[in-house]
Amino acid sequence: MAVISTSRPPKRGAPPSAACGGFTLLEILVAIFIFAIVVTTIFGSFNSVFSKGEELQTDVAVYEMARRCLSRMTADLAQIYVAQRPAYVPPATSDEEDPYQVVGEEVLRGSAGFARLRFASRAHLPMGAPPGGGVARIVYYPDEAADGSLVLRRSDQPDPAPDFEESPADPIVCENLRAMTCTFFDEDGNPHEGWDSDAAEYGFGTPVGVGIKLEIGDDQRAAVFETRVALPVFREQSE
Repeated sequence: MAVISTSRPPKRGAPPSAACGGFTLLEILVAIFIFAIVVTTIFGSFNSVFSKGEELQTDVAVYEMARRCLSRMTADLAQIYVAQRPAYVPPATSDEEDPYQVVGEEVLRGSAGFARLRFASRAHLPMGAPPGGGVARIVYYPDEAADGSLVLRRSDQPDPAPDFEESPADPIVCENLRAMTCTFFDEDGNPHEGWDSDAAEYGFGTPVGVGIKLEIGDDQRAAVFETRVALPVFREQSE
């Protein structure tokens, strides 16, 4: 049987149908524009993820350093050594001092004040050797590093300790130190910004607790860490 086609050939000059035509230049430009937006969004997300990852790693390192520093200070204070009466006698002159004196004072580094903490402890850590016995004078103090940043050093001198002198050989327990304050609590729970156990102002006694606050970081990011230590022994203040 013969098949008769009823379709007609397109007229000369008529526009081609969509079925057999291609994309117009405008459609191609719109597609490229949309693709560029998608690619930009994806790469922006990746950059954000990577930058956040680096910040998280930095934060973890800072928190770990702060944890180690405060743990070391807590361990030293937990083994504080205090001379008790009647063995302890208040100094007759300013030239004399108790070798196991507890002193909290402010020292200047640049234009800012930082706490310096001195006390005697049984937590002696000789350099390059396991922890040893005996009493040592421990001093935590701020110092300027070679790059101009501030660090917290720990001085450890066994008894009888010489007069304290800052030394670059003292171990660094905290880097990028921005602030350090210590709060001392008396027997009634009253806070004091400083302390001197050889001073009549404090009744020739020692605090019953010490609060430590550190700020670590730089101008862009900084974090504050705090702890409070109840001292296992203390010398009562005189009336």
